[in-house]
Amino acid sequence: MATVDHHPYVHQHAIEVLEAADVMLAYTPQLKLGEVYTIDMVECLTQVLGALVPGAQVEKIGIIGGHKGMTSRHKWKLECDSVGQKAGLPTAISIKATPNNPHLRETLPMVHTAEPEAYVYNNIQHEICDVIPKAHYARSYPGGRFIIIMDIEG
Repeated sequence: MATVDHHPYVHQHAIEVLEAADVMLAYTPQLKLGEVYTIDMVECLTQVLGALVPGAQVEKIGIIGGHKGMTSRHKWKLECDSVGQKAGLPTAISIKATPNNPHLRETLPMVHTAEPEAYVYNNIQHEICDVIPKAHYARSYPGGRFIIIMDIEG
């Protein structure tokens, strides 16, 4: 394997290439990730929550509220089947997800907000559970794509 010279130009070029890739991905309408990253992928709820409790199904979703800005934020009331109810699955969730606007998707990788937030929920949430909501699913992807599904008061 060739050794890369650690000249500042090499580093600067790498940063510029990564930035250009994020911009190109941000303006791509859909990514073929095989993972959930938009609010439109609501069929994921049974998959995500069902992974917590095998056999549980989300039977009904009701919109409580939400807004779109730098991220797409939604609040939903859930009704689970008896398996999910007995297991104590959430009755209300908040979802933060990939914005529809490509300009906003371009901005997210520049400010690096989705990656650390997903990291916190996936890796240290148990250590700070008294100050953050419980997340059931948190992922981030290139091009400003991400989704976080967490509990809220019902």
